[in-house]
Amino acid sequence: MTLHLHDRKEGVTVLLEAEQLDEHKFRLQENHLYDRRLVRGTEIEVNPVDGENYEFLSVCKVSDLITRRFILSTEYSESDYLFLGSELEKYGGFWQLDLDRFLTINIPRDLPFDLDQVMSELNIDLQEDVDHQGLGSLPT
Repeated sequence: MTLHLHDRKEGVTVLLEAEQLDEHKFRLQENHLYDRRLVRGTEIEVNPVDGENYEFLSVCKVSDLITRRFILSTEYSESDYLFLGSELEKYGGFWQLDLDRFLTINIPRDLPFDLDQVMSELNIDLQEDVDHQGLGSLPT
């Protein structure tokens, strides 16, 4: 289902695919673009605001996946990443492209290959977004 997650402080609502576990708990099926706590596999507690919107309360369970984010270069097209994305998905990983510029990948801890080595062999040199702190994080 699509979770309408409202941030009262910022006055915005983001839409995230999520699995509803109970009335106040969801497991995220995709990554929030700005809030690094809200990634695929994370379970969150929410408070219903109205029939459609929920207010974020807390993280109940951190995702088992390793999340890495990259800023894409214009020298690559989405097709350049398709092979990498399909390989990740074969092993339970996930990849998400936002705004045609930001690539977020969720990597299983037991991935049987070195992702950095594969990227190097494919001549994919991406700038990892390691310093990003969020542009409007939800309250802790």
